[in-house]
Amino acid sequence: MAKNLVLIGFMGTGKSTAGKQCARLLERPFVDTDALLVERAGKPISQIFAEDGEPVFREWERRIVAEVAGAENQIISTGGGVMLNAENAALIRASSCVVLLTAKTFAIMRRVGDRRNRPMLASASDPYAHIVELAAKRAPFYELAADALVDTTDRPVDEVVQDILTWYGRITARQTEQEN
Repeated sequence: MAKNLVLIGFMGTGKSTAGKQCARLLERPFVDTDALLVERAGKPISQIFAEDGEPVFREWERRIVAEVAGAENQIISTGGGVMLNAENAALIRASSCVVLLTAKTFAIMRRVGDRRNRPMLASASDPYAHIVELAAKRAPFYELAADALVDTTDRPVDEVVQDILTWYGRITARQTEQEN
């Protein structure tokens, strides 16, 4: 079985951008769990949160993760909250090499753009402080699931992708040795 390469981390760390480039270089399919969720739900994430609430969004997310984790040989970018669910984390870890992308708060703020499209930030009176708080709460979940960590702060995408692919090569080689 060819392991998936899954990129996890907080919003704005570059998971989708780096994931697309990794997929192109490895000539593998790219799956963005948030984009797939939007496609299946038929409405944007912000609308799902506003109309149906976070629990409905998380159930959509759980179904999408179960589907994509069951396939192989993909490059997968996850939504920022995917790894908070133990079932999601277990499914991903079982079928994938997991790389955690991180970035400093100032870089995340610069990258997220219009926070109205980010349900976890939309109502925050102080988005910077909210990112700091939310990222700190999520960090242990990300770190527990990750095989490797790559900081994306102020780094060109090509350099980040090279680091990801270097780690992926090491991780898959180590896992192949353990299986034999």
